[in-house]
Amino acid sequence: MILRVRHRLPFRQITQVLMDLPGLSVSAGGIVKQIKRAAKWLDGRYQEMIRQMRASKHVHVDETGWRIDGKNFWLWAFTDPTFTLFHVDESRGGKVALKMLGQAFDGTVICDFYGAYDG
Repeated sequence: MILRVRHRLPFRQITQVLMDLPGLSVSAGGIVKQIKRAAKWLDGRYQEMIRQMRASKHVHVDETGWRIDGKNFWLWAFTDPTFTLFHVDESRGGKVALKMLGQAFDGTVICDFYGAYDG
């Protein structure tokens, strides 16, 4: 996943890199399958972290611009006393914080007074 996400290599190049390692025999299809398995497992953990965050008494929230493949996105950080949850979204609007924290969130949001956090 590091080669795909951090280094932005296409699956064909990842296959070539891994085939250079002694004893490894991989295919692009095999790599895609493993990434899908990891994504499924990680999504379950991500959803559990969202539930935990929504139960927190206070959450620090901040966002920063982030370019992905030449397109502007926003990287949101939601931090409670035990972990930080990152979320990438096309929007910087308050609907993102509301979606992540949930309608029923009754804790305190600690933020930098950006208008998206009002309400």
